[in-house]
Amino acid sequence: MRVIGIICEYNPFHNGHIYQMTKAREIYHDSHIVAVMSGHFAQRGEASMLNKFARARAAVLHGADLVIELPFAYAVRSAEQFAKGGVKMLSRLGVVDSILFGAENPDTEKLGAIASISVKRETQAIIHKNMMNGLSYAAALEKALNLNDEEKKLIREPNNILAIEYMKAINEMKSTMEPLAIARLGAHHCDKSIDGQIASGTAIRSVIQSSQSIDSLKGVLPNEIFCEISNKNSTDFPSVKNLYRPLLSEILLHDSAHIKKIFGINEGLENKFIKAGLIAKSFDDFLGMIKSRRYPMTRLMRTILYIMLGVTKDMINIIDASAPPYARILAFNDNGRKLIRKIKENSDVEMITKISHHLNKKFLFSEKASVHDIMMMLDARSSLLYALCHKNTDHFENTFWTSPVYVKS
Repeated sequence: MRVIGIICEYNPFHNGHIYQMTKAREIYHDSHIVAVMSGHFAQRGEASMLNKFARARAAVLHGADLVIELPFAYAVRSAEQFAKGGVKMLSRLGVVDSILFGAENPDTEKLGAIASISVKRETQAIIHKNMMNGLSYAAALEKALNLNDEEKKLIREPNNILAIEYMKAINEMKSTMEPLAIARLGAHHCDKSIDGQIASGTAIRSVIQSSQSIDSLKGVLPNEIFCEISNKNSTDFPSVKNLYRPLLSEILLHDSAHIKKIFGINEGLENKFIKAGLIAKSFDDFLGMIKSRRYPMTRLMRTILYIMLGVTKDMINIIDASAPPYARILAFNDNGRKLIRKIKENSDVEMITKISHHLNKKFLFSEKASVHDIMMMLDARSSLLYALCHKNTDHFENTFWTSPVYVKS
């Protein structure tokens, strides 16, 4: 039995994700798939359109055997750290043979060559310097490497960049997991048009967040996801914008020394947050006052979540220096049950079905907290924060006591 791992967000789960898993099983017929999926918040700092259990259930209905949550501490990070956290989780399970990912160019030899160069210490130093000067990661990488025109074109594609990060992480960990790239089909990652049966997540979210007809999504989403989305009003979907007033209280009721401890706050950014908080008229106005080449929107969105959750630099240092201590199961089928048994035989990672048993000691952070405590606390708090992203208070879902979704094969 070959085990294929996928690092994903499924925000929301759509036909392109089904295609990816179908193609993987065409390559490895006798294979099981384990997906490590971000929880309630996406890598770019956005609230997921649907809750993690709905997305995990859809994944198991349409190809995955087991879905495990990618902890908040890995999920809401830069592309590099998102990839590294996902590879850490899959490696920790002790059963994964291949990591599956989509790419605009699925040539793992070419992608791997760039990954090998970019992981060198001197290259990383130049990349970091370039980013400090306001370049995006892709632009900083391109400037740091002596690439030909074909290679430059390769790293200008978002899925290729993420593929390179997966391969970098595999190399750094000296993992035996094999990279398995599937050519991206249909719409480009950033394409906002709905055409055919496969659309980008960007396009789907754009329709949901606008006044466009939801009916246009019927052909690009599995039926249960389409039904769940079409049964909601626009106000039912979560948005980080709904955190604006609580965010102001966090910024304006604490001094700059407190905010400076938050992960992502560097070079006087705390003063920019405080100044904008005092004069901004809206959330968009607030972000517009701070946004710059050095502080792009995605970084600011992630930093807002760090402020709201109290994610300090010390916490992230502890987490990044450690292996994932647990794996929370979100959904599984009968093959997934076999996978869980295999994981328990091959790894000492703690398999968690619900976190209610951990709340008394994990929900509040202390200076002596372990990496297990810190990560569990952030996951628990992020579920509450996700509820606050909804306008209606009836979205305080009982995620602490929710058991994994079982899908009968």
